Amino acid sequence: MAKEPHLHELMTLKTIAEKLNQMNELQPLLGEVLESLLALTGLTTGWIYVESGPRRFRLAADRRLPQALSLDDKLPMQGNYCWCLKRYAADELPSAVNILSCKRIEMAIRDSTGDTEGITHHATVPLRAGSRQFGVLNVAAPGKTRFDDEELALLESVAYQIGSAVERVQLYEAERRRSAHFAQLGELGRAIAAAAGGRSGTPLATRIVEELGTRFEWPYVAMIGLEGTDMRMRAVFKAGSGGGGARELSDVLSAHTAEVLRGRMASRRYGLGSGCAPELRGTQLSLPGEPEVRAAFIVPFAYADDTFGLILVCSLPGAELGKVDVEVLEALSEQIAAAFVTERDEESRRELARLEERNRLARDLHDSVTQMLFSLSMTAKGVEAQLAAGELDAARDNVGDMRTLSQTALKEMRTLIRQLRPSDLDEGVLQALTVYAGRIGLRVRTRQSGSGRRLPDGMDEALRGIGQEALNNIVKHAGVREASIELDLRSGEVSLRIADGGRGMDVGQRLGADNGVSADGHSIGLATMRERCEAFGGTLHIYGGDGLGTTVEAILPIKEFRA
Repeated sequence: MAKEPHLHELMTLKTIAEKLNQMNELQPLLGEVLESLLALTGLTTGWIYVESGPRRFRLAADRRLPQALSLDDKLPMQGNYCWCLKRYAADELPSAVNILSCKRIEMAIRDSTGDTEGITHHATVPLRAGSRQFGVLNVAAPGKTRFDDEELALLESVAYQIGSAVERVQLYEAERRRSAHFAQLGELGRAIAAAAGGRSGTPLATRIVEELGTRFEWPYVAMIGLEGTDMRMRAVFKAGSGGGGARELSDVLSAHTAEVLRGRMASRRYGLGSGCAPELRGTQLSLPGEPEVRAAFIVPFAYADDTFGLILVCSLPGAELGKVDVEVLEALSEQIAAAFVTERDEESRRELARLEERNRLARDLHDSVTQMLFSLSMTAKGVEAQLAAGELDAARDNVGDMRTLSQTALKEMRTLIRQLRPSDLDEGVLQALTVYAGRIGLRVRTRQSGSGRRLPDGMDEALRGIGQEALNNIVKHAGVREASIELDLRSGEVSLRIADGGRGMDVGQRLGADNGVSADGHSIGLATMRERCEAFGGTLHIYGGDGLGTTVEAILPIKEFRA
């Protein structure tokens, strides 16, 4: 870097400041600034590391690395073993310094892994804004082994500008995430309330962690319940195609992990793992069947004085969790607790309803069917006596009365059994699904053919469950608020089709030709729909693709089709 008048230094700082003020995305911003810095100073090579966690760094930008450092997708640039990063991590890099030699270059020369293109040394400058530090800037040129004080001062001024820009971008990104997260609260609250009020067959805990993971793009979400002195994993969501999705669990946490979590809850210090953002860093812990948690936070969910448990969210390696993640989950915690209260109250209401219904049925059976069966028994005894006495005509008449009584009793029993059907199915499957769609915020168009026919016992409940799950998936994944529902009752089978015009499903989530759900990350909901179909000997099909919308079709055979 040749010595220039101070005017050139000012122009360099002005040009870089203009670049920094034009962009709000960190990766391209750092690349553009690095390119400008090298062009303005006459240096040839530069690279920037930014913090990705405590004492962890990632290569965020580089320009014209020598061949020895570019091998295998820049593998020599990975790791924190070099002198400059070690000093930075130890808080021993307060200002711009000359590096006597580059550890990465030394290793390349020693191992003869490639051409270093004459580069042996570099200058290192910490990126900071006020008291906060964000990483390091390194620059070099062939044959250059030392930078003078003026050169280091210029680099330090540039590094301060970069640090201020990094802070601005991080604040901008945090606010953008905050706005995006809080924009989801209303819709997510409705989905949680619908999950508590619905009867889809999927446990409420499983549905909640799946909603949280997919909507906020958290890669790992677990729900932990409190059971006396124990803590139990109730459900977990994992992102990714290999074994991803939500599933129900019942694993008791170790005494140590439970103690750590209870201590965090009591102190309201919700950060866990060394990989959290600075304000959330805390103790590491292990979960059943999971690697050690490096970055996580917990939020208890309670209603009045009743604490149901806590939600635990983990990040990917290298990613940070911050206050905005905690804030959005705290905003939802009471709704989550209220959903469990609703579920508990609903179950109590259903149990009371079952008891009342059982008592009513007992009375009805006694007043009608039981009396008929008693009369039938007494008539049968009379017929037996008449046959013994040879009174065939009288016995024949009484047998006719017995047939009439038995048919009346059978009809009465069928009437009582039909009364046990869920009340939301009184108007049929299509009406039940229309009401449910409105509850979760969907507008639906409906069509039914073959009306006036009654489905076999239990089949309408299965179709309702399949339809509810399909409608839930539209709300969560399709990105639209409209759908169509078609119910086709034909002789020999019934079909239910639910379609949307949304973004479509991934190919790995479709059903194969054998009508089985693929193992590539399908949700627990698809498996539940398939099981409901198979219980009646039916098949489940999913059509569509990226940008083409999705159609779910369930076809169930009807062996005895009754009008």
